[in-house]
Amino acid sequence: MMSLCEKPLVKLPKNIREIKKLNERLILRTRENLAKRFDIIPSRKIFKIFQKNLGIIPVKISPITEGIGAVSYLVQTKNSDGSCKYVIKVSVFKSHHTVIDEFIFNYIVKRYAPSIPVPRMLLLDISFEDLSWPYMIYAWIEGKSLYSLAKNGDKNVLNKVETMGHILARIHGIHINVEGFGKPCWEDIIYILQTKKVPNPLCCNYSSYKDYYESIWKTNLDFVCSKRLIDRDMARIIKNLFNDAMPSIKLHPTMLHNDPTTKNFIFHNSTFVGLLDGSIRFGYNLEDLMSAIVFLALLSMRTNILFRKLTHAFFRGYNNSTYTYKSGQIYAYLILRLLSRIKTAFYLNLFHEINFYKHIIESIVYLSF
Repeated sequence: MMSLCEKPLVKLPKNIREIKKLNERLILRTRENLAKRFDIIPSRKIFKIFQKNLGIIPVKISPITEGIGAVSYLVQTKNSDGSCKYVIKVSVFKSHHTVIDEFIFNYIVKRYAPSIPVPRMLLLDISFEDLSWPYMIYAWIEGKSLYSLAKNGDKNVLNKVETMGHILARIHGIHINVEGFGKPCWEDIIYILQTKKVPNPLCCNYSSYKDYYESIWKTNLDFVCSKRLIDRDMARIIKNLFNDAMPSIKLHPTMLHNDPTTKNFIFHNSTFVGLLDGSIRFGYNLEDLMSAIVFLALLSMRTNILFRKLTHAFFRGYNNSTYTYKSGQIYAYLILRLLSRIKTAFYLNLFHEINFYKHIIESIVYLSF
């Protein structure tokens, strides 16, 4: 078995000269995969993947999570060291390459902030030899999510929320020589996968901060308007709000987690043991912070813990004078994250959450005038 210090196995397409075609192939798979669920990957294929690539024989395979970008299975095995658990995560729904982004995120965290616990990666396969989709295998982390603990009445929830803020601050504090904003360009992603090294500098897809965030606004606004989730007048108002709040200074890109939900912070016996579902991207730290605030608001609704107490604990852990940001910036980035959550809720048919997010957006627009 691999030790913690060993580098994970990466399987790339055989013809590396045509690696750019992989990117196109993933995007083309989007439409046909949106309606599919766990049954698209038979257990016999997962059994064969573990035996062929890792020399591990599974004894039990069961689905555990289903998100917008991927489905995951818990694989239990038994070997000379005793029982072990692994997760195989398969990108099947969207073109944003979930497992590739997560693999790069975990690799960079392990290299530049090794004290932050992320899953131990065993294999990333984008060769399409075993499955029709990219997949990743990593070691299971034993514990419970902050969300689960809070819903079950854990008495130390505020301390754990403070830890959540502290971990997110450490992610934002990872120092890499980065040029641009957004996701790393495809060539640099392939370089990391081939060499297990991070290029210096690491180049991202957008050269300017303004272009990057305008692209996010356009994507999210166009989607929610096309589905008639908000009207055009509201879209125009919030776009103007964001443009007015754009900082005039040149910002240094910060490494983001991109999905800091309370379900992705894992604790075992009050100890933080795992950060899940990171997705490599570089942007403005306020984007992650406002996303975390949205998830804390949802946690407050479902546990009756005062939202004020949750946010104070979070920012106490983050140890940053976030409240000194101009209110316009906070409003704009909070709307940015809410639009993203509306899009996710739409795919998952969570229409009560869509109405919740829309209500918050309308309240923010009212406050901004």
